[in-house]
Amino acid sequence: NLFSQIEFVNAFPSVEKNNFAFTQRLRLGLKIKEFQFGAGLDLTQLGRSNFTKTENLGGFLRYDF
Repeated sequence: NLFSQIEFVNAFPSVEKNNFAFTQRLRLGLKIKEFQFGAGLDLTQLGRSNFTKTENLGGFLRYDF
């Protein structure tokens, strides 16, 4: 079975001087019984007015139990 997943994890500061943190996780892969595997991309932005951005591209393997 082919599957895709998009997840957003966002942190909004409770104190004005702290940074925002935004993370988006994208997954595309196959599911065979309890196993999921495929390609993944994580995008992260951290900051207040100027954001530091990082990208992480790779593979994943997950077992759902």
